[in-house]
Amino acid sequence: MIESIELVRNLYPDEVYISGGVDQSAIDMAQNYLNCVFPQRYSEFLNDYGSFSFFGFEILGILGTNFESSVITDSIRTTIYYRRKGLLEDNLIAIYDDNGDVLHILQAGDSEDSGVFVWDLSSRSIVRTFSTSFVEYTNDRIETAIQNLSQDLS
Repeated sequence: MIESIELVRNLYPDEVYISGGVDQSAIDMAQNYLNCVFPQRYSEFLNDYGSFSFFGFEILGILGTNFESSVITDSIRTTIYYRRKGLLEDNLIAIYDDNGDVLHILQAGDSEDSGVFVWDLSSRSIVRTFSTSFVEYTNDRIETAIQNLSQDLS
């Protein structure tokens, strides 16, 4: 469990969307489909939450195992989409798409955690490190979303 997600889930239940955790077989299917291994912390997120959205911040996850024809965008569909267009390397996993110029990505690999990086679609390269860990990224983005929500409510 990620504490910041649990916090906003309890404090702002009407502003939080969690699709629901997925089982290990769905995670295994997604990894096989993408031909990569997810970092452990991201796999735990998928198992606990599936996908997550809170006041403009989202983490793409897994929304089912029909990866080719899903009508709802998730991490697997987004990753495959950009790979097929030649805009994303095979060792990268998209977890956020700003629908424009950049993705937030994880590096695939059998590790406990991965930093989160900003991937520029036009240059096809990492342009900066967003955070050194997936959990830190989630906490920082939720903190920003809470600040934005507080400003909107005032």
